Parts: sequence; C-alpha cells; structure tokens
Amino acid sequence: MAPAPSSRRQSSSVTFKGGLDRPFHRWFRLTPSYSPELVYDWLSEHPPTPGLPLLDPFLGAGTTCISAASRGVPSIGFEINPFLAFVARTSCDWSIPAPQLVALRDDVLAMCSDWLANGPQDTKAFADSIGTRLPIIHNVFRWWRPDVLRELVAIRHAIAACGQDGDQHLRLALAQIVYPTASITLGRLQLAFKDRSNDDIDALGLWTDAVNLIADDLEAGVPDSVGDTWVVNADSRMLDLPTDTAIGGVFCSPPYPNRYSYVWNTRPHLYLLELIDTPRAATEIDLKTIGGTWGTATTRLQKGEIDPLPRVSDALGDVLNRLATKSLLMRNYVCKYFNDLDAHLEVLVTRLAANAAVGYVVGNTETNGIMVDTQHVLADLLDMHGLHDIGIEPLRTRNSGAGLIEATVFGSA
Repeated sequence: MAPAPSSRRQSSSVTFKGGLDRPFHRWFRLTPSYSPELVYDWLSEHPPTPGLPLLDPFLGAGTTCISAASRGVPSIGFEINPFLAFVARTSCDWSIPAPQLVALRDDVLAMCSDWLANGPQDTKAFADSIGTRLPIIHNVFRWWRPDVLRELVAIRHAIAACGQDGDQHLRLALAQIVYPTASITLGRLQLAFKDRSNDDIDALGLWTDAVNLIADDLEAGVPDSVGDTWVVNADSRMLDLPTDTAIGGVFCSPPYPNRYSYVWNTRPHLYLLELIDTPRAATEIDLKTIGGTWGTATTRLQKGEIDPLPRVSDALGDVLNRLATKSLLMRNYVCKYFNDLDAHLEVLVTRLAANAAVGYVVGNTETNGIMVDTQHVLADLLDMHGLHDIGIEPLRTRNSGAGLIEATVFGSA
C-alpha cells in the first residue's frame, strides 16, 4: 500500500461548503457531499485516460460531473435516487440561454398569479381546479401549510404547462425551496414537524430568487469548453453501460456506514416534484440503495444474520462478530454495506481502462463503541479486486465524534 500523506485540509475544501459560492454547484445544496476542490485536485493529479470518461457511481447532486464538465472532461454519473439524478442532470445542463429562462420564469409567475387570484382557497379544491394534485405523501398538510402548498402546486403545474426548454431548471429552483417552505426538520433518520403558522413564507418570492440564481450562473459562468456529461438513474452495483464503454477513471463518495438515508432526506422533493408514483415508492428506493436504512430496510436487517461475501469477511476480520454482541441490526447493516460495495467493485473492475485511477472519499464510523475503519476495509477490497498502488489520503477530522475522519482511498487498474 502506498504511504498515506499526513496533511489535513480545511473543512471548506472537503465538505459541501466548498460549493456554496460556485456556479452550477450552488443550484442545489446537498449537505452530505464533498467540495468541488477535491474533484479539481483529483483531475489534476489523476487525469482520466484520454478520450474516456470519469465515472462517479454514487453521484448525489452531481459535484463530480459538474466539476468535470467545467474542466472540459467527459463524465458519467450513476445515481439510484431519481430526485438526485434529476438534480445532477439539470445542474450539468448549461445549454439554455439565461434570457430564455427569465422569460419562462415570468410566464410561470403570470400563470400562478392568475390561478391563485381566481381559484378556490381550499388547497385540494385549488389543485383540482387547475388540473393537478397534491403530493401523495402521507398527511401532506403536516409537511406544508395549506396556503404555502397552494403556491407550490401552482408553480409546479405552471412549469409543466409552459413545457419548453428550461422547464427542468425551473423545477430545480422549486426543489431548492422545499425545505425553506416546509414545516419539517429532517435529521439522519429523524423527522420533526414544527409550527410555522406565524412565519412569513413567500413561496413565489423564494422560487423567483432561486430561478434568478440559476439564470445568473448561465449568464456569467459557462466555460468555453464543456465536457460531455451522462447522468444515469440506476444502481451502481450494475453499471449498466454499453458494452463498448470503458471507464477512464473514478472519483466518488459512496454512502458512509453510518445509517444516513439519502432517500429519507429527499422524500418531500420526490413527492412534490412527482418523481415517484406511490406512497411506498420511496421505501422501495431505499431498499435498493447501498446501506439502505429506513423503514422496511431496517426491519429486514433485524431478521437473522446476513452472510458476508468471502472478500468482505477477510477485509472486516472480527468486526462483525464484535458488532453481533452489541447489535444485530448494526452487524447486519455493516455486513450488507460492504457486501454491496464489493458487488459494485466486482462489476467496476471489468470496465476500467488500463492504469485508470480510482478514488473513493469515505468516512469511518463508530457504532456501539466499535470502530468500523471503512478506509482500511475498502483499501483491502480494492487490493482483492486486483487494483494496485493502493493508498489512503487523510482529508479531515470530522466534527461528529472522536476518531472519525474522512479519507480518499485510491488505487489504479
């Protein structure tokens, strides 16, 4: 294994904060994501095989593909969550002229103003009157005040009624204001409803500001050379690509083994934007994700012991036995997590071009007093899958607990 550099980085150069003031990256804020600076550094130190794409198999909101596109590098991103795949795909589309987007914004606002002024005050009756429906999430008025939801469904339906190039950017602006308008607070696996009855919530104004931010970036920030981007809403364990597609490099951050659900935290977005069709659809997505942790996924993890794959058993050593004495749930969760990563790597190595570099930004986790050193386990799995020049670069000490770090695990095909 290559020696690990000893330096640490500033938090803003590692976490989502590094993208908050950057064009295109700031179109949607996903807290559990990394900084564009990590991608830029990776591209400088490990450029993909010429003519071949950089792959992010856990794309999230699109940091890797946005960064690659801005440097003229082709990229492919896989993301199993349809909402995050939508965010990433739209955030990489810089083709619409800013004046066209502004004109669409004004058309939507005019349509909304007419509907809201003349339609029924009852929110469900209002949705029926304009030919749409309320989000099918359970007990929807706990999530949004009726008057706020009336504005949100008006914006959503007016965007659809316009039906022109740029409508996805308008929908992304709507996604930006889901939490600012909602009566909820979401944690890792906790949800709290809060009283916002006395808050001044101007959904139309917030949405207008979000559209304006996107238009500003399109007006001023599009680089001269843009790398082609392909975002796929699919499972990273399959890597369903055309048979002749080789991967020139990998840079990504898989979920951490800390029971954080990207589906749980994007539920209101999935339902408001009508990206899923049934109340159970969000649960079904979580069941498919690496490290799925919410609802039914948790129930299944508490039934019997999941068998580790041979490579996973070797890499984890006695960790699973130690966890089993504390919590069957966490023992099975960690086992399934690394089984899923191993399945992903088994497919990935068949697609890598010769000497392609791979980098995985990961975090370790402590559960029930037992440390799961993700970075070392993953490094061992890379080695078992035939990669070489494997190393671990520490990035930062995390604030969430003693001994918790983030690091890039790297290697070459």
